[in-house]
This record gives sequence, C-alpha cells and structure tokens, in this order.
Amino acid sequence: MELEELTDLHSEIFTDDEETQLILNHLQKIGKVAIEASSDQTMIKFIVPTVKTKQSQLNNSGWSLSPAKPKEKAIEITEVDRSLATLKRTEKLLNDEIDNMESEMKTLEQTARTRLKEGSRGAVSLLFQAILLDFNSRDTYFD
Repeated sequence: MELEELTDLHSEIFTDDEETQLILNHLQKIGKVAIEASSDQTMIKFIVPTVKTKQSQLNNSGWSLSPAKPKEKAIEITEVDRSLATLKRTEKLLNDEIDNMESEMKTLEQTARTRLKEGSRGAVSLLFQAILLDFNSRDTYFD
C-alpha cells in the first residue's frame, strides 16, 4: 500500500508527517513492516506473522504444548505490490474523473432544461452540440 493511502485510511493515527515517519521507522525496526521509498510514492507492506496451531504442533515430532511462536518470513515489496498500488491509484483517478463528468452532465442538463422552459430552442440545440463535441473529444483519453 502507498503511504498516502495508509494516512488517508487512518488519519486519526497519522496526524503529521514527522509522527508518521517515527511510527513507520519503529515498525520497520521491529520487523512489522517493509518500507520502500525509492519509487515516486513510499510503499509500505505489513508483515503478518503466521502462527502454528496446536494441532500442527502435536502432529510434528514433539508433544510440546508451549504457546505457538510466530514464524515470520523475510518480506520485500515486489513488482506485484507496486503494480497493485498503481492500479488502485489509477482506479481512484478514473472514479474521480467519472464523478466530475457526471456532475458536469447534470449541470449542463439543468441549463438545457432552463433554456427549454424559456423557449430558447436554438440555444438548447447549440448546447447539446457542444456537449456532444466535448464528450467525444474526451474519448481520446481511453484509447
């Protein structure tokens, strides 16, 4: 996950940049997160320990009933993690663009309805032509 996404999700914990860096550095030192700051966005990957169940402990060679110890692997941020973060960012940008377009369409529709009520059919016709030209020109973003 990207640092910006983490701070947005948990803004009550990550109130300022200095405090955020302090928390993340501590978590990295104790082996709870992997951090990569080399890309354009700081990537963070939380390390989730796997715990053996008592049944799997009993099935092993010993009959130890001691508490299960977490088994942690060395973790790194992979290309898949980076691609997933990029995909999430792109999805958010596209959803924002869709919201903006829908808002603009509603505004233009209201303008057209108002002009129709006023009896200005020529202005409405020009408005719809402008709308079509505007949205047809935006199709080039998705080619």
